[in-house]
Amino acid sequence: MTNVGDDYLLGFSVYLSNIDTAYIRKMLDKGFNTIFTSLQIPEEDINDKFQLLKDLKNFVGNEATLIVDINPRIFDEIEARINDEDQLGFDAVRFDESDDLERIVNWSKHSKVVLNASTDALSVLRGLKDMHFDYSKVIVMHNYYPRPETGLDADFFYKQNAELKRDFPDVNLLAFVCGSDLRGPVCKGLPTVENHRDLKQIIAYKQLKDMLVDIVVIGDTAINDFEMDVLSDYITGDCLMLRAEIDNGYDYLFDMVHYNRLDVARDVVRSKDHRKLFKDEVVPNHCIERSKGSITLDNHLYGRYMNELQITKCDLPANEAVNVIGNVIEEDLDLIELIDSGTKFKFVRK
Repeated sequence: MTNVGDDYLLGFSVYLSNIDTAYIRKMLDKGFNTIFTSLQIPEEDINDKFQLLKDLKNFVGNEATLIVDINPRIFDEIEARINDEDQLGFDAVRFDESDDLERIVNWSKHSKVVLNASTDALSVLRGLKDMHFDYSKVIVMHNYYPRPETGLDADFFYKQNAELKRDFPDVNLLAFVCGSDLRGPVCKGLPTVENHRDLKQIIAYKQLKDMLVDIVVIGDTAINDFEMDVLSDYITGDCLMLRAEIDNGYDYLFDMVHYNRLDVARDVVRSKDHRKLFKDEVVPNHCIERSKGSITLDNHLYGRYMNELQITKCDLPANEAVNVIGNVIEEDLDLIELIDSGTKFKFVRK
């Protein structure tokens, strides 16, 4: 199992009307360590929801923190079921409305509590401060937004997070990104930030981390295997996977790990080690215009730069000293922006 550790909190959603244990197992094995579920989805009418919740927790065990979203009526039911021998079936409960501070404090003896980051979390956290509350027992979570055009404004989102982190730096913040198997009935993705509705998960993940989010959760029903691998490899190994088409004779480049140079170039990604490792003569060939995402190799006309491997970040003109040997596929061109100083990357077959 890949272990992402406490610094990499990555999650996915499981809905009780569609528990796919094979998918859950794959996500856990990839290092996803937080699960979100809900007991208040209008489209789900589940009579045995509490038993399903317990079954899910039994399956997951201690491999992931299970967060359950509830409303006040359901919370009344949960409180009524609690006894010393009874298993909760979750690790954290989300309070959508958090006006009863005494109830939150009392409940924190049973599980972690999750507050609504987009609305009242700040006022609640400040109120709890006067009650000597243990902040290791709290997570602050943003909503997801099924309807297009209703997701959070990015500037508002960042300001909320910055204020929360300023006053409560040790409290973990959670937000959602879309999946590839979109949950109905709207089926337009479940992001927190509206700008992320049509973004790849890995780009949305990076932007959320830059906006002070600690835990990033896939809001929709699932992501496909490739997206799962891309996200997991980038987060756990800091290695970016780029699907590519590469000319015959250069197959060795597939799955070879490269590092972008520490001194980041404006126009190209530069493999730090390729020309140190490969000394064969490179003759001019296929010296054509270099569109964004072109994979290139400098030939002997560039002298000591021969065998330098690059990816173009923008369209560049043809150069007789630069051979074009392949390209990152169109669907992955936007991932190139994630390659920063020292970033690991590798090419994989499309």
